[in-house]
Amino acid sequence: MKHSLWMALAALALTAACGNDGRWEGVRLGLAELGSLVAQEGPQADMRDILTPQAIAQVDGPVIFAEIPEREAQATMFVAAENGGVRNWQTQDRIALNMVDGVLTGTRGLGGDLMSSDLAQAFEALRGGRGRAVRVHRYLDGEDHLNSSAFVCDFRRESGVAASTAFRSFRALHVVEDCINPDRDFENHYWFDNGGTLRKSVQWVGPEVGYLKIELLKDE
Repeated sequence: MKHSLWMALAALALTAACGNDGRWEGVRLGLAELGSLVAQEGPQADMRDILTPQAIAQVDGPVIFAEIPEREAQATMFVAAENGGVRNWQTQDRIALNMVDGVLTGTRGLGGDLMSSDLAQAFEALRGGRGRAVRVHRYLDGEDHLNSSAFVCDFRRESGVAASTAFRSFRALHVVEDCINPDRDFENHYWFDNGGTLRKSVQWVGPEVGYLKIELLKDE
């Protein structure tokens, strides 16, 4: 049996109206059908095979597709708030990702959440300003104490790489971030389009969650 909280939450996010803003008017039926497929037991449908550009185009505001491969979990997410350049993306049941220009800075509601992070050097490296950076992640331990983990990360870049999301193919700048500390290592991947927009990424959340795959389906 699939053991992902996100599967049920994705169904709720896709079948319920979002408050009184009318976000789902005109697309509720198609997404409700998708939600029922996502929530069922047994082999799960891949939402990327079911989502359509026409349905997403009718949603107000940006939309991302998020996937946790280790939990076989998928969901579409929407911007709930934005403050100081940090976008808070949420499902209908408030599972949340905090991101700056598509780069993950924190999570809520996943279990083993990335509570906060220091990524100033990583942002500089992603812009091409350095080849090595230190990033800091913070997690709660079993006694609700906040513990920090620092990683040294090396960056390498490749231009003109073929990349694709659910709705488009594009030529990308592919940036790979290799991070390590004495306890573990991980590798993040970022695909930027010619305009510098981060369209697709694979980013490590933490030891309990693993990697998060993110695709930008709709910019605005």
